[in-house]
Amino acid sequence: MKLRGVMVATIVAGALTAISTTAVEAADLFTLTGGDPTTTFVLPANPTVNYVYDGAFYIQNITVTIGGVTTMEGITFLEYGIFEDDYGLYDLDGVTNVYSGPLSNPTFVLGSYPGFNFITGQYDTLTITAVPEPGTWALFLTGFGLLGFMMRGSRWKRAAAVA
Repeated sequence: MKLRGVMVATIVAGALTAISTTAVEAADLFTLTGGDPTTTFVLPANPTVNYVYDGAFYIQNITVTIGGVTTMEGITFLEYGIFEDDYGLYDLDGVTNVYSGPLSNPTFVLGSYPGFNFITGQYDTLTITAVPEPGTWALFLTGFGLLGFMMRGSRWKRAAAVA
């Protein structure tokens, strides 16, 4: 009975931890590979757009890592699968958009998009993946902890039954 009480308390504590974790907006990891160098940056799934103009939107103050060097820059996302930053203009080979919704409030679409960098003349692949929120990690780790605790408890019961 004690074991069951400890398990319930652990589950409740894990749930409260996940709930009380500071709400962090879901984020997407952008990775541009295939050319040289590899470029990565993280944006909120629903970013704050700094301005909209002529079928495009601009997001500034993005931390971008290019070939291991981190810098701050702005990125313009244009319609019809083209986006540009300070280091290149990328055409994502006919992909309509890497986002959905209005330009003033876009939501990025997860997936892999082949493309071409007009500056370097190289073919690249843009991959957009979700970055787990802290609450997701808390629940994940709590679940593994409970699983380990239950496996250890079953070993104790077997040892006691044999003795």
